[in-house]
Amino acid sequence: MESDRAKHKILPPSKIGLIQMTRQRVRSEMEIKTIEANPNQNGTVEAPIVLIDKIYDKIEKVFSVATSKFLMILIYQSNCVKIETLSK
Repeated sequence: MESDRAKHKILPPSKIGLIQMTRQRVRSEMEIKTIEANPNQNGTVEAPIVLIDKIYDKIEKVFSVATSKFLMILIYQSNCVKIETLSK
C-alpha cells in the first residue's frame, strides 16, 4: 500500500472478521459519458448538464450582441432551444 498514490483507509475488522479497505482515485476519469438513455422514448438523449451548458452559452451569445434586456426562451421536447430578444 505504500507505493500506491491513491488515498486509502483500512478499517478495523468487522464483527464477522472482515477487513474493509477504501480507496480514492487520484486522477479524474478521462472520458465522461454525456449521453443517457431516454426514459420516455427509444434511443438516447444528452445529459441535462450538457443541455444547461448549451442554453447558457446561447444566452450569453444573445446578450453580447442584443440591446434588449428581455429574453424569450423556448425549449422543445426535441432538445431544441430557441432564444429571442424581446423589445418592450
